[in-house]
Amino acid sequence: MLSTTYNTSYILQALAQRYMKIGRVKISNFRSISSTQFEITGGKVALVGGNESGKSNVLLAIQKFLNQEKFIPEDKYQLSNNEPEVEIDFTNFSEIETAELCKLLQKNSIGILTIKRSGEFYEILSPSLPTEPVAPIKEEKPSPEEKSADPVATDSEKPSEEKPISEEKPIESPQAESKFPSKEQITKEITKLLPRAISIRTIQGLIRGKNIPVEELFPDKAKPVPKPTLTNNELKTIHNFLSLGGITSDDITDADTGKSFHSLNQKAAIIAQKLSTSWKQERVEIRMSADGANLVIEMKDCGNVSEGEEGLDSSKWIWTYPEDRSYGFQWFVTFYSSYLYGLEQSNNVIFLIDEAGGALNKRAQQDLLDEFDKLTDEGTNNQIIYATHSKYMVKWDFRNDVYAVIKNRGKGTDISSKWWSKYKQDILPPPLDELDVSWSNDLLAQDNLIVEGPVDLEVLRRLKTIFQDNGIPEDPFTQFKLIPGMGVYDSMIELGKACKFHRKKSLLLFDSDPDGIRGRDEAIRDHLEATDINVLCGTPTQQIFTIEDLLPRKVFFKYCNEAGKEVFDESWEDIGHLQQIDTLGLIDALKKRMTDVFGLTQQQAGNFLRDRKYQIAMNVLKNCALENFSTEQVAAIKEFFNNLSIKLKSQR
Repeated sequence: MLSTTYNTSYILQALAQRYMKIGRVKISNFRSISSTQFEITGGKVALVGGNESGKSNVLLAIQKFLNQEKFIPEDKYQLSNNEPEVEIDFTNFSEIETAELCKLLQKNSIGILTIKRSGEFYEILSPSLPTEPVAPIKEEKPSPEEKSADPVATDSEKPSEEKPISEEKPIESPQAESKFPSKEQITKEITKLLPRAISIRTIQGLIRGKNIPVEELFPDKAKPVPKPTLTNNELKTIHNFLSLGGITSDDITDADTGKSFHSLNQKAAIIAQKLSTSWKQERVEIRMSADGANLVIEMKDCGNVSEGEEGLDSSKWIWTYPEDRSYGFQWFVTFYSSYLYGLEQSNNVIFLIDEAGGALNKRAQQDLLDEFDKLTDEGTNNQIIYATHSKYMVKWDFRNDVYAVIKNRGKGTDISSKWWSKYKQDILPPPLDELDVSWSNDLLAQDNLIVEGPVDLEVLRRLKTIFQDNGIPEDPFTQFKLIPGMGVYDSMIELGKACKFHRKKSLLLFDSDPDGIRGRDEAIRDHLEATDINVLCGTPTQQIFTIEDLLPRKVFFKYCNEAGKEVFDESWEDIGHLQQIDTLGLIDALKKRMTDVFGLTQQQAGNFLRDRKYQIAMNVLKNCALENFSTEQVAAIKEFFNNLSIKLKSQR
């Protein structure tokens, strides 16, 4: 639980321990979804679409996978008789998770864990399960306390978190020690390590505060309530709300009413502090009272009070019950009660939020989105996947976080991760056009630095962090927004043309490989501002062909080898002595090695890089320090950022 002095930094610190995260998601034969997949590359993902497009079904499929909830007949895709299937890649493991997975799978390291669920059957697809016996696994019977209710107002319950396997006591029975686990037992143990989903699907049971019967709030099993006045969802909301201040039945039922009043209002102030960090429309104040039979919750309304030189005069505020406030305010209190309660109860969790911010005004939606950003910052463990049909619940500065959910007749729900490549200079495709999103006002609302893809974007962002105190400008991007074009020709140059059309300044940054040079020359012929990475790096001893060539080679080899062994098993050969890097660049040299030496086809090599390059690059950047870079790379990176800053400033 949090201390009595609440602040957001405490949550960020508490959640700093890393746990596994979701990477790729593939869903088949589930409700409105025939087959679709998408990549989750960060902590925050927005599913954007119109009503009945299938956004909620995507969230529900992930929820049922993570919480191991049973599929029901209605979950089958209506045009298929096949069982629902969900397949998920997991990455970014903690040290404890890595140790447990390596022990169970008899591996030296784990890069990506791929699990598939077909109907009720879970299967480990990658890495391959061991063929030799592993250490015995203790079978445990669940205790009655293991099943805990979902802290959110939904009809489903989530399984409680299991203790890590490493905390189990060793088996003492000689007979048990001689019994080695089957593949099914190994799979069962691995699924225990998965993160749990907290699903905020629809806000039911809005917060209320007028005369809440204590006998319903804290029922006595020996004395059932004859005529309940609160629904289960209302009870959950009130319990979540009270838990934020640590309020228990003792605080409410204490015979000493003076002591009870003092305790309740001390803890009510804690709740108000917590809510105020996110609700910025007005100051939140809460008071409570109880007489043994009823609990009363009141909140001050300052909506009609003007702000003077010394701030709001709280003496003129009006005390009201929550149910007498606006629907948006009730939604906020109900949502955050469940949301913050969920944060305090568990670290290894993924939030799935449906219709996020739908009841809030524009300003409150933007505040909610800012809260999502804080809670999914790179230093935290959280992932939030949310569905919305409001353009104000999306920040359009990194479009790889935004997926368009479209329902096609006869084909079902599809998730488009490359919707930005299917546009004209004045319109966007459905469903974005339905949200009143435009290129000029939203996507290209400022000056833009356009790079070839999401790997390039993330590498630049993270290199800037690593080198920020080592001779590069504080803001080498000079407030230009980084945008990943998906390829040199299909959207990168077109994005540059769109910037020019909408009178937005832009610089197109290409790799210095053959495709990049051709793209740069074509962009310049179209009178666009363009350059390539090797030019900006000056003339280092080591030529820079792609942005990946700025990464530390040994660390890159390590994670590339891990990914290669996961995909190709023993046929993968170590690339620790990769040749021709200095004449081809890291990526082309790797492609050549995979085809010439490993015997892979061009398509196999291309598929491997397409599917794994992002994760390899992210692993490199998360696990390297300044000392991992060669002298030539350090010089090239400093030169690159300094020249880039000069180039961008010249555009203004």
